[in-house]
Amino acid sequence: MRLGLRRLASTSLALFALGASVVLLAACGSSSKTVQPTGGTTTAGRLTPPSRLSKGAYRLKLKKINAQVTKATTQIRRDVGKAKTAGDLRSALKNLGDEELRLSSEVAQLRAPPDAVRANQLLAKGFGDTAKEIHALLPRVGSQKNAKAGLKLLSTLHPAGGREIQRAVGELKKLGYTNGS
Repeated sequence: MRLGLRRLASTSLALFALGASVVLLAACGSSSKTVQPTGGTTTAGRLTPPSRLSKGAYRLKLKKINAQVTKATTQIRRDVGKAKTAGDLRSALKNLGDEELRLSSEVAQLRAPPDAVRANQLLAKGFGDTAKEIHALLPRVGSQKNAKAGLKLLSTLHPAGGREIQRAVGELKKLGYTNGS
């Protein structure tokens, strides 16, 4: 039974956020350029807004986000694999939703190069929408009789946030910011 639950978990998670998140950042390109900090600076007591990231700096930021997505993916897979009750599954999904929301905020704060602004906005929206979709599902998942029933429920869903993330990745790939598909 445990093997079947893991297989179902893998399928469900691929449908729900993780697949889309990992696709994004599975292949962010790397750059050999040195990146300068991009935060605001203070000149004569006045704070100047942060400048736009260079293409190389933006690639590095995406690479950092990729590492965070990979870490979250590993953790959710581990947590779901251990889930015995619907409450355990709900808790794992809540953690994922919280991480997706945090990623949305982090991506939204990036000052992407001009050609990547639209894709960056879509990426932030995708993470945010995925977080909202996950949080909205928590009561339904928690009310299932066990983790397996909760995973079966998840396997029937097609989150819009995941599609937004995939579109953003496609745009970023065309622009040369990722190597991914």
